[in-house]
Amino acid sequence: MRCRTITGTQQALTVPYGTDGVIFGKYMDLVVVGPGSISQAHTIDEWIELDQLEQSVNVFSQFVDRFCCT
Repeated sequence: MRCRTITGTQQALTVPYGTDGVIFGKYMDLVVVGPGSISQAHTIDEWIELDQLEQSVNVFSQFVDRFCCT
């Protein structure tokens, strides 16, 4: 719930791609989050909109404040 509040997401989603982060899921709750569209990610001409990158800085900062600085 706390992660959804930070990201402004109403519901957690499952996606059809993998991440190395799953290794950490054995030891703690896992949330994978990142900026941009997955359809643009990890392609030959991968790119991200600048406003999405700026928004991600805000989201990541909130994650650090909430989960690392308590």
